[in-house]
Amino acid sequence: MDALLHAMQPLFAAAFTLWGGPVTWLEVVAFVLSVAMVVLNIRVNAWAWPLAIVSSLLYFALFWSSKLYGDASLQ
Repeated sequence: MDALLHAMQPLFAAAFTLWGGPVTWLEVVAFVLSVAMVVLNIRVNAWAWPLAIVSSLLYFALFWSSKLYGDASLQ
């Protein structure tokens, strides 16, 4: 798991600051994929499933790197 997190390290760089806290590129990508998944689910498009899987994996990596293991397991 550590090797995977190390490979994803560029995504953990801060993209911008929101309300005094840094928002990483990983969070931005996962959020955009989640919103796209909801839109595709509303349109009953099968591409929503792969987007849901990828966004869940990204959120898992984000929570795991933050040592939020309970939240990571929910993903």
